[in-house]
Amino acid sequence: MNASQYFMHLSPVKVAGGLVSPYANAPRPLISEWVANGTGVLTWQNPDGSGASSEYMATMNGFCYMTGYGDAPSTGMKYPVTSIATDYVDLETGYNAPLPAGPAWYAPLIIPRNGFMIRQWGLCNDTKWFWESRFQPGVTVANPCWINGPTTKTECIQQTECWWWGDSRGWAIGSGGNPFAPDGTPRDPHAVMGYDSTFAPGVGLWTHKSINPTAAEVCLYSRWNY
Repeated sequence: MNASQYFMHLSPVKVAGGLVSPYANAPRPLISEWVANGTGVLTWQNPDGSGASSEYMATMNGFCYMTGYGDAPSTGMKYPVTSIATDYVDLETGYNAPLPAGPAWYAPLIIPRNGFMIRQWGLCNDTKWFWESRFQPGVTVANPCWINGPTTKTECIQQTECWWWGDSRGWAIGSGGNPFAPDGTPRDPHAVMGYDSTFAPGVGLWTHKSINPTAAEVCLYSRWNY
């Protein structure tokens, strides 16, 4: 399973998608858009272009990794990220093959059938952060919003994740203990996942919902090139 089929950061062409709530009355209004510019930058924004935030992705040694974040493509990357430690765990066997410190690893370019977990501690400027995400391929997911073909896709990748952002903010997504010991050493916070997203082949983000706390789901209604 090639990651570039699922994660639109890696798409070599300019593509965009519109997200709506499946519970809205028809015609469903756009509530968010993602835009990939073909160079590893994915921007999330409101349909009118406001509220933009961008994620910057690169590839190395068979993996894709995050290099940083920005408020919008026009302002460039403002928040570079680096990792202190990364666990790369096979979800079926539990085997951990730690990845080198430095890049903020996201996913292998070839997605393993067993599924995997990335557990990562890092720095953004001087702020410590923690991210844990579990990727499970081979999931069949229905999307009631989709208008460009069958609403059920097989071979989706399900991603659950949580995010801790410094001592002052704590858990932005999900919950758990402090992922850093008092001396700054990374430790397992026994995290509870906060987001549940699915990615469909050739389409990208398919469905997304908050699971901690529970919130209404959003889903992709269309994807287009530009």
